[in-house]
Amino acid sequence: MYPSALLAALHHLAAFTVLAMLAVEVALFEPPLSSLQSRRLPRVDLVFGVAATAVLIAGLARVTWFDKGPAWSHT
Repeated sequence: MYPSALLAALHHLAAFTVLAMLAVEVALFEPPLSSLQSRRLPRVDLVFGVAATAVLIAGLARVTWFDKGPAWSHT
């Protein structure tokens, strides 16, 4: 498979993961917090952060080295 397609798939998968983790956080964060909720939130935050970082890195890589290049995005 083409590297550009793999990077695009990673980028989209990470973006959907960010949205899913945001929905999970909204569902879990209902005051008052139980001990189970307080143990789950840091794990959800970790997945959210990793996915958000992957979105940024994959997006910058797609613009810089793949697809149409940085000159295209500034026109």
